[in-house]
Amino acid sequence: MEELTILPAGEEHLDTVYDMICKLEETRLSYPGFCHAYRTNLAEKRIRYFLAARGEELLGFASLHIEELLHHASPVGELQELIVREEARGTGAGVALMAAVEAAARAAGCTQLEVCANVRRKATHRFYENRGFVNDHFNLCKPLR
Repeated sequence: MEELTILPAGEEHLDTVYDMICKLEETRLSYPGFCHAYRTNLAEKRIRYFLAARGEELLGFASLHIEELLHHASPVGELQELIVREEARGTGAGVALMAAVEAAARAAGCTQLEVCANVRRKATHRFYENRGFVNDHFNLCKPLR
C-alpha cells in the first residue's frame, strides 16, 4: 500500500474539492460561487489548502485561514473545513490533515487554532476533542440570504 501524503491543493483539484465540500455540507453548492471562492482563496497567502492523498487517490481536504484578531492580539488559525471521504475514514487521513494544519498555523506564528463544527456532528466533535480542542466558545450564526 502506498504511503499517505499531504500536499497543497491547487487549481487542478477544484472539482474534487467541490465534491468533497458538497458532501460535507450535504447539499450541492453553487458551482460558480464555489469556483470564485476557491480561486480567490488560492491566491490569498493567509489561506492554505491541504489534500491527503495515497498515490493518485485524494482522500481528504482541509483549509486553514489565518487572521490577525484584535481580541487575541496575535494571529489565530481557523480550520474552516476538514473532510475525509467516507471510504477513507480510519486511514489516518484526518489525523494527517490536522497535523499539517497545526504545523502551518504554528509556523505562521498563530497562538491558537480554532474550529467550528455543526452541532449535529457529534463524531466530529469527538475527533477534535481527542486532538486537544476544548469547547470554550459559543458560536452564533445569522443567515443573510
